[in-house]
Amino acid sequence: MMNTVRARRKPLLRAAAFAVALLALLAGCERTPARDYAAEGEAWKARIADAYERNASLDNYRFEGSIAFPTKGEPTAAAGPAALLPMLGEGLSWSGILYRDPLRLEADVRFEGTAGGDGAAAQSVPLLAQDGLLYVSIPPVNAPDEYFAIDLAEAEAGTGPLPIRPLLDAAAAFDDLAYAIVDRVDPQWIRTPDVALDGDGGAAESDPAEEPRRFVVEVTEENAEHVAAAFREGYAVWAERLPPELGADRLSIAGDASFSLAPGGSIAISLDENGYVVDQAVELDVVRGAEASSEDGSATDASSSAENASSDRFAYAVRLTEPNGSPELTKTVPPNVIPFKDVLAFLLSGADAANP
Repeated sequence: MMNTVRARRKPLLRAAAFAVALLALLAGCERTPARDYAAEGEAWKARIADAYERNASLDNYRFEGSIAFPTKGEPTAAAGPAALLPMLGEGLSWSGILYRDPLRLEADVRFEGTAGGDGAAAQSVPLLAQDGLLYVSIPPVNAPDEYFAIDLAEAEAGTGPLPIRPLLDAAAAFDDLAYAIVDRVDPQWIRTPDVALDGDGGAAESDPAEEPRRFVVEVTEENAEHVAAAFREGYAVWAERLPPELGADRLSIAGDASFSLAPGGSIAISLDENGYVVDQAVELDVVRGAEASSEDGSATDASSSAENASSDRFAYAVRLTEPNGSPELTKTVPPNVIPFKDVLAFLLSGADAANP
């Protein structure tokens, strides 16, 4: 009897199962296929590269940024005229406004420390580029409110005074450290959180129908060694773009091939609604002294112990606002100006007199 009832109900059960499946399908409850992060990441990499190229076409914008290095092993000071400049030391911060054509730059660069970890006070270097001249005040060389004037054409050609060229060359390189790292990360680790920024650097709602505008690589247990390798390579390539006078290539982060990264850090790049890169952030915990491992997880230094590991934070952030928004310039040509050529000629004449 029971078997007869089950037999009669079997078609009804099949129909019910089919109906439930159909309703689930219509309601969007079907099983979500696994995302192909590798394929998505390739597309995101291309989108990021295009955004950096778009930034190069910007005529004017306001900018601010900072970079903080792990504190172990600051570089030795540079020799010669370049010694007038502060070193990167513990890091630096910068802010200002740039107009590209005609060139007009006003900025303040703050060096947070000098080489050797001797506790030297932070130094601020104000800059103004206008009418073919760069005005710069370098403490403690200059008196308060005293500026050197440097011919920009000579500086761009590399024939001007050595201490100023690094400041000019570093400006462009400091804008794309995050890209130098992300470009070397396997695409499968790139994610796209539903967060974007507007043109003023604030949070903006993201339309799911639009292309993502924020790209993040998070450091996890699974990818920490891979991201560390990308960081080492990207940093080395980036540091080579900076003039050696700043000492970026002599920081321990550049020469230490054994450090690893602790999970929890991230690299993030955000675009605005017009496709410009407006926010970059790198926050990585650099671990030294722990047991190093290769990307396949095999130990490479069994004598090291995680108990003796030390962690330092590498932090980098750059924000761009008012892209092509004609930000208001406020700096004026300083009244107390010394042509740097005169200073250099005086120094050289003194050296010749001391060494007849």
